[in-house]
Amino acid sequence: MKQIVKIGADVGNDALKIYMDKANFEGRNKLEVMNLVAPGYKRRIIGSETGHLSNLLDVNIEADGEKLGRFFVGGLAFKENRNDLLEKTKRDIKAKNIDTIILLVTGLAYSLYDPSNPIKTEQIALGTLLPTEEYWYDDEDLVEVYGSKLKRSYTVKFNSPRFNNAEITLNVVEQEIQPESVAGHLASIYNSDGSLKKGMKVKNEVHLGIFIGSITTEVSVYEDGEFNSRGFFGIDLGTSDPLDKIITDLGINMNRHQLDHIIRTGKELKVNVNGQAHDLTDKLTRVKDSRFNYFTRQLVNNINKKLSEQGINPSLITKVNLGGGGAITTFDSFKKEIGLANVNLVEDARFANALGALLSIIAKGNEQEVAADEVLG
Repeated sequence: MKQIVKIGADVGNDALKIYMDKANFEGRNKLEVMNLVAPGYKRRIIGSETGHLSNLLDVNIEADGEKLGRFFVGGLAFKENRNDLLEKTKRDIKAKNIDTIILLVTGLAYSLYDPSNPIKTEQIALGTLLPTEEYWYDDEDLVEVYGSKLKRSYTVKFNSPRFNNAEITLNVVEQEIQPESVAGHLASIYNSDGSLKKGMKVKNEVHLGIFIGSITTEVSVYEDGEFNSRGFFGIDLGTSDPLDKIITDLGINMNRHQLDHIIRTGKELKVNVNGQAHDLTDKLTRVKDSRFNYFTRQLVNNINKKLSEQGINPSLITKVNLGGGGAITTFDSFKKEIGLANVNLVEDARFANALGALLSIIAKGNEQEVAADEVLG
C-alpha cells in the first residue's frame, strides 16, 4: 500500500506555508511560497536557470484530467508577470478563489518533489484552514465547497529545466479543515504529543489567541482547557492595510509583496523618478512606523469591541498568544497597546497555523486508528 504523506498547509493571503511530517529531499520539513499567481507563458531561457526552486514554479495544472492552464506561482510570478498580478483583497472568498487551489497544489507538489523520482503519484492526508468567518459562513457551507475542490486529483507538471521534467499527481485521500483561529492557537499551547508546552497552563486560565495575517486577523478564546464558542471571530484588518497606505504615502509604483519584502529584510528603498534617483529609505522608516502603530491601535480597538459584543470580559484574560506573520512586525506595539499582561509571541509565529493544520490531520488519523482498533476488538 502506498504510503500516505501527512501535510499541514496554511494558504495565507501573503504566502502559502507548508509543514510536513517528514523532511523533503532538501532536508526541510517546512517551506513557503509567496501567494502570487500569474498567467504563465513559454519563457525564453538561455543556459540553465539559477535561483532557488521555490522561485522557479512554472507549472501546468490538470484537475481530474481537465486542463486548468499554465501558471507562474510565487517568486516567478513576482519576477516574470506581465503586469497581470492580482493581489488578494478583503472581498475575495478563499474557499472559492481558483488561485487558492493553484497555489496550494503547486506548493504541495513542490514540497514533494524528488529529483531521483520526478514522475510520481502521491497520496496525501491534508490538514488545512479557512478564515474564521468563512468557516462559519451564514449563506453557504464553504467548508464543503473547499473540501470538494480538495477531493479532485491534481497533476502538476513543472516546466523549469531545474525540475527535470517533473510531473506529480496529488490525491488527497484524507482531509481536515479547521478555522484559522483554532489551529495556530492549539499549536501554541500544546506539543505534538498532546502535552502542554513548557511554561503553559490551561486550568483556570483564559487564553486569547490572535493571529495577524495579511487580509484578516483571526481570534479565539481558550478557556479552562476548551474553546469558548463565543470567542471565535475574524476581523477584516491585516498587514495589507498599512502596506497599501504606505505605498500611497510614498507615491511609488509597487505592490505590497515588494514593500513587505523590503521592510522585513531591512533593504534600502531606492527608486528612479523621471530620470532622477531618490533614496526613500528614511521616509519609508518614518511612514512605516506611523502606519503600523496606527494599524495596531485600530486592530486592538476592534478586538476589544468584538470581545465586548460577544460577552467576553478582557479583564479575565490571563495570557495572550500572538501569532501569524503580522505578529512579528507588530509585536512590540501590540504588546504596549493591548494593555494586558503576559503577551506572548508564539514560537515560529509565521508557521504556527501550518503546524496546527499538520497536528490536526495527525490527530484525526490517530483517532481513526483507535476507533478501528475498538471495532476489531
